[in-house]
Amino acid sequence: DGPAGHELSAVGGPLPPARATLRLWRLFWWDSSTRVRCEAFARLATVVSVQLLKGKIGAIWSREKRRQVDTMLAGGGADRGRILMGLLRYLMAMLLLSPVNKIYWRLLRGLRQQWDAHLSRYFLGSFVEAQCLSYGMADGSDGAELGDDGRLADQRIARDVGVFVQLSTSLTLEAMQAAIHLYFYTGVLREVS
Repeated sequence: DGPAGHELSAVGGPLPPARATLRLWRLFWWDSSTRVRCEAFARLATVVSVQLLKGKIGAIWSREKRRQVDTMLAGGGADRGRILMGLLRYLMAMLLLSPVNKIYWRLLRGLRQQWDAHLSRYFLGSFVEAQCLSYGMADGSDGAELGDDGRLADQRIARDVGVFVQLSTSLTLEAMQAAIHLYFYTGVLREVS
């Protein structure tokens, strides 16, 4: 009797989507083993740190672009040294952004894979066994009479968990990235005005 069936269904039926989502989050972020939790929080902290770095580099990039345009509009033909220095800072920010993006996507992929593997192991342990027993497949039958609904339950669960993890991390981290950009670009806009 696995806890998964009891956690994700209410007495009268399935949980509302928001509560079910929160329980799935809790299953990974709070109810997992200490090692998994520490590793996941370390990965999340690193992803957020890289997001902060990306936001700062993007703000520097924008600031340098604005300075270049201001220098050129102010009769920058005589200030070639300032234009070249601004161009150099702009190029450095642009070059820094590429490896930072690559690091970000690798870290995010690692976090998603860890979460996906943990939830898949959790659900596959209880649901597939229960499903096979309920269809009589434990007695040695091949399950051919089940059709598409009974076969490959483990793959369906793994696919559903993968979709949940991808959408959850994307939505959460994109909202966090939007807040970071808002913070950094508010500073850029404050300088302009």
